[in-house]
Amino acid sequence: LADHWNSEVMAHDLHGVLDEYFKSEEEGGNVVQDLFIIGFPEYNEALDTELNKNLILQDVEKGGLFNMTDPLRSIHPVWNKAEFDERYERFTANLAERYDAVHAMQDGGALHQLQLWRDALDISPMKSKEQICRDLLAGDHDGFDKLGCINVVVLKDLCQSQKENVEEYTPDTCKEDDNKATVIMAVLFGILGTAIVGGLVYYMYKKYVNYMHIQKAHEQLMEATLNESIRALYQLDYPLHLVRGDEFIEEGKLMRHEVLRNTHKLTVLDSLPDVDAFVAADKHVVFFSHQWTSFTVPDPSCIQYQVMCDAVKDLARRNGWDESLKDVFVWVDYSCIPQANPSTQNLAIRSLAAYASSATIF
Repeated sequence: LADHWNSEVMAHDLHGVLDEYFKSEEEGGNVVQDLFIIGFPEYNEALDTELNKNLILQDVEKGGLFNMTDPLRSIHPVWNKAEFDERYERFTANLAERYDAVHAMQDGGALHQLQLWRDALDISPMKSKEQICRDLLAGDHDGFDKLGCINVVVLKDLCQSQKENVEEYTPDTCKEDDNKATVIMAVLFGILGTAIVGGLVYYMYKKYVNYMHIQKAHEQLMEATLNESIRALYQLDYPLHLVRGDEFIEEGKLMRHEVLRNTHKLTVLDSLPDVDAFVAADKHVVFFSHQWTSFTVPDPSCIQYQVMCDAVKDLARRNGWDESLKDVFVWVDYSCIPQANPSTQNLAIRSLAAYASSATIF
């Protein structure tokens, strides 16, 4: 097997299989309804790349959480907290950078995207782009610059309502030639000062509360996603299906899961203890990861299938297994994962890590 594959290639192939199963609805996937916001696929792709490919499923040697050699030694968020926190901080920084790049590609830039997100999430109060920029001018000049607000509001027009903020941002913008206007403004600000300060404090408090709610919801979502990924290492969401070695070779090509199921040529193990008992009974599980070379069938030329057959026979000779291959069982995606039912297919995909970690040979 080592003559044809190495661990890095197999890891990339596994990522390719996952990308195929998690494809978009337009490509035939079974995805949930997206938020109706421009650029959502790009944001989703950025999250998928940084969370799944570069963190959860990336090998620990390359900065990820998953131990490709021994999955049980993958980085745990509680048991390896310091190392986990370091990699998680790197993940959030990389994701923020990728999101900024997606902002820049959309019409209206980051400010327009922020307004669309607020509308999609029904965040109150509703705000126009101008209102968002005025709020940023009052307390976050870096955010005002980053969102390009200078192209949205006219600073001169804000001199009556936000003179102090405008002057702090760009000195002398509100300088008046008419001293009388300055006196009138001073009197008005003196009368309304208490109300303005009180309103601003209340607004900032509400803004802070809303921010904390959003941050907490985001953290809970990330924690749930990571916990689900780690849980999948120790539990089967869908039974492990295997093809006996001699029957795998007799078929002459990779056979669809439903065909093997209907002809009773699949061995089914319902839980990880069942898998352990199966292996302890001197049964050998060989897990194959490979590249699909067409959009409809995995291996139309049967070149990869023949390599798999040769590998199974060679493994039996090298390890002293029964060369009739009746004690050797093969796992390969097209034959062992449901193809016709998207719901059961997704359950099997969620169990891929447990399948791979339970194999005698990967």
